[in-house]
Amino acid sequence: MPAARAKKVDIKPDKTVIKALALGGLLGGGGECAVDVKDGKIVRIRPFHYDWKYDPQSFRPWKITRNGKSYRPLFKSVPATFSLAYKKRTFSPNRIKYPLQRVDWDPDGERNPQNRGKSKYKRISWEEASNILAKEVKRVHKKYGPLAILVQGDTPLLNIYSVMEVNPANGPRVNTAGGKAFADFMVTPEVQAVIKPFGAEKFGRPLFVPIAGMKEEEVGG
Repeated sequence: MPAARAKKVDIKPDKTVIKALALGGLLGGGGECAVDVKDGKIVRIRPFHYDWKYDPQSFRPWKITRNGKSYRPLFKSVPATFSLAYKKRTFSPNRIKYPLQRVDWDPDGERNPQNRGKSKYKRISWEEASNILAKEVKRVHKKYGPLAILVQGDTPLLNIYSVMEVNPANGPRVNTAGGKAFADFMVTPEVQAVIKPFGAEKFGRPLFVPIAGMKEEEVGG
């Protein structure tokens, strides 16, 4: 019996959004992904290609030859497999759609921590959930201090790209003058102005935030 021909699916996206979908990819970084969206839904998640706009040769990438084989850097992110499968989690029929509370957990009384993973849940309203969250934030802050609460945008979550000059004492082939010239070049107002809008035209928002000259306490938030 001949196999049925698969129906061709149109996945040409209405827009593509760049998102970091992990705390770390397989080779480091934040697991940057290109998320294709069509009709308001995710249709595909794929690695983000760093050469999406520019010729890779313009980067003058490194090349290592060893035992007759050549090695070059990847020009795409290497997100973890669970990041690429995040679409299934987003639209899973088992996803949690409403606020739930353990039946034997009382925020103002007995919390029964020994029953975590065992007790059943009951549905609560969004207002009840909001009130519980607000009270818990205040409780944790008062009991453990402000550093016990970590939110998006906090300084400890920042992933800062830095340019550093190589120590000339590391070897005779270190180009000290060239390194300093490149570092000075990267923090000039002209280069920072180029970095600031990078990616906005294609992805709707810049991919980087230039912070040259800023103090550490001024970054983030």
